[in-house]
Amino acid sequence: MPKRRTDDVVHAVMTDHYIQRRRPARDLLAKIAERHETDATAYHGKVVLYYPRTAPRPEDELYLAIAQVAQKSNPDQGIAQLSAAIEKYRPERAEYYFELADAWRKNGHGEGSPLYEEAIRRKPISWRRCGDWLLA
Repeated sequence: MPKRRTDDVVHAVMTDHYIQRRRPARDLLAKIAERHETDATAYHGKVVLYYPRTAPRPEDELYLAIAQVAQKSNPDQGIAQLSAAIEKYRPERAEYYFELADAWRKNGHGEGSPLYEEAIRRKPISWRRCGDWLLA
């Protein structure tokens, strides 16, 4: 059985069980170039809830806002959305405060220290995550 590279995975070679009458036009074992996402080709739109299409729960609103800032798809809108969601729901988990503080720090929107301190107050063991900020 002949071997060929897969079309969906760059560095994988598989056995081709489909016996073709004519030989393919390209070399089936030739390396395939990887496509890397650049800032120009990256998605910069709104992150939306795909499923279920019902009204989001409070956690969904917070997670959608975190996805906005973590994936850098639309950080300005995501920071505003996450800030509003934290103000509205006052979540107990420290991760929301960490994510907002990180987004503020990475995007130059202001000082994230009060949010880091709030996250540490809510979950004292999480101080390691912002260790670089604390040492600065």
